[in-house]
Amino acid sequence: MNSSKDKWLSTLIGDIWLSDEPAGNMGFLTDKLDNRFAGTAGEHSAAEFIKGKFQDYGLKEITSEEFEFQGWIRGDTKLRVNFPIEKELHAIALPYSPPCELEGEVLDLGCGLEKDFERDVQGKIVLVSAETPPGVKRWVHRKEKYDRAVKGRATAFIYMNHIYGNLPQTGSLDDNRIGAIPGISVSREVGERLKRMVKSEESVKITLTITNQIQTAHSHNVVGVIHSPSDKKELIVCGHYDGHDISQAALDNAAGIATLMEIARVLSIYKDKLKTTVRFIGFGAEELGLIGSKIYTDSHDLSNVGVALNLDCAGNGRDLGVNVNGFDTLLEHLDNFSKLIDRPISLESRVFPHSDHWNFVEKGIPGCMIASRGETRGRGWGHTSADTLDKVEIRNIKDNAIVLSMMVLDLAGSNLEFPRKNPEEIKKLMNAEGIIA
Repeated sequence: MNSSKDKWLSTLIGDIWLSDEPAGNMGFLTDKLDNRFAGTAGEHSAAEFIKGKFQDYGLKEITSEEFEFQGWIRGDTKLRVNFPIEKELHAIALPYSPPCELEGEVLDLGCGLEKDFERDVQGKIVLVSAETPPGVKRWVHRKEKYDRAVKGRATAFIYMNHIYGNLPQTGSLDDNRIGAIPGISVSREVGERLKRMVKSEESVKITLTITNQIQTAHSHNVVGVIHSPSDKKELIVCGHYDGHDISQAALDNAAGIATLMEIARVLSIYKDKLKTTVRFIGFGAEELGLIGSKIYTDSHDLSNVGVALNLDCAGNGRDLGVNVNGFDTLLEHLDNFSKLIDRPISLESRVFPHSDHWNFVEKGIPGCMIASRGETRGRGWGHTSADTLDKVEIRNIKDNAIVLSMMVLDLAGSNLEFPRKNPEEIKKLMNAEGIIA
């Protein structure tokens, strides 16, 4: 880098490091709102807040695009053991679980992998752990395990957190529709107790009672643009701002959207350095099945989009991980970028269809999942009541915003000439990962 470029980059870095905006934005999105569950007043307030910040930061063409979706409101959930003891255990419904009152026998299926479902599960209530065991090459998502239970004609699904702390882990069962069978979540401690009973008894029978409400709801995609002198190509930086109803959703994904907002703020100041238009999008209703990004990608012309960077759980830690979903030319470019700035970035090229980048990937657009890397697989505090503001270090948001601002500037100077993929290529990548397309 030449000295003049070093000078303004140093100013950009100092601007982010000294900024009060990330802390203020995180505080509003968490402590000021009850929650940001899709369709609630809290989610709507978050959308208005982000829109206002985009205006303050000088972005253009700011819109809040409203859409309807299948809403879901949590009711009471009761898990009662009838045999071998009589005991009520703590459980919560998983979003999009239908209401029910049913009795059945519990079947422990370990981690819920494909081999675990080789048993006959018809008519049973299956219990699976959120854990993906060592030796399995990729993290297996909750929905994959639930789908196996549905296909095996189980009567209900119990999802057990693998992290200690009496923390049931929430998460939707389907995408923008009510699940085929009821689903609940229990803590590791409750799950281990059920597992011990199943192991020591011939039959463990329980009753599940779930009272949820189903109604039409609405959410918003919030969009703002920084134009470059040349509009031939466009770079998208996106992330979801909604969370779950049981927590502040600080790590997932207030930290990600706060990182996005800081990138938007600082790049608006240095927009003359951009060689590509950058579109920032805060997606709504991601946690209920990538709904906002699905509606956006189906209703907008994406012919000029070169790359989509999705910030989902970015800002949670210092070290960034980037998954390019099989777009290896982009992988090579980002590897060179990492070396250029002398900053290690964990790069991989696996298919991951469980965040907002995926709706771009399915249309052949190079899409990245960007998150801070933890020491273990899985969500950690995410999707639990412990996902609170105290888990977030603002300096990590700032550090990630610095690296990602530089990444956007680097990509914006590359003309975004990264090959797209056709649907058959995407399907082949999914099949290679053992994911049903």
